This record gives sequence, structure tokens and C-alpha cells, in this order.
Amino acid sequence: MSLVVLLIPGDAGDLSLGGPALQALAQLGISRLAMLRDGGTVAVLVEGWAFDPSNSPQAIELLMGSGNRGVRTLHPVGHMWVP
Repeated sequence: MSLVVLLIPGDAGDLSLGGPALQALAQLGISRLAMLRDGGTVAVLVEGWAFDPSNSPQAIELLMGSGNRGVRTLHPVGHMWVP
């Protein structure tokens, strides 16, 4: 399972989560999307068994259109189960 967290400035505008965008995200191999927010940032977690993290720029473009300046991408550096 690959996952990436996109950190989007809170003033970056609306995210596109309509049917066409979701279908295109699914074609990138994304099977789950979660959104989190605080006062200044929106975090979007994207993950999927068939998702290749190198496709993150395409996912950002689908979610934000061309106004994707200031988006930071976090890639995992570790993953573990807590007993």
C-alpha cells in the first residue's frame, strides 16, 4: 500500500472532488482519500495498492487544477504496527 500526504495552503482554493476527478484519481491507483484541516493547512492523504507515489503531481493537478503552487508532498519514511 503506497501513501502520500499532500499539504495544501488553506488559502489555495477549493479542491475538486467531483465524479470526474475521483474517477481519474482511481485510474492513478488511489483507492482511499482522507482530508484533514487546521486553520492554515489542508492535508490530503491519498493511498492505494496500485498507487505509484511518483504520480503525486498528477493527483495534485486533479485535485487542484493548475493553481497548485505551495503544495508540499510528504512521502512515508517508516510504517509499523503498534502492538
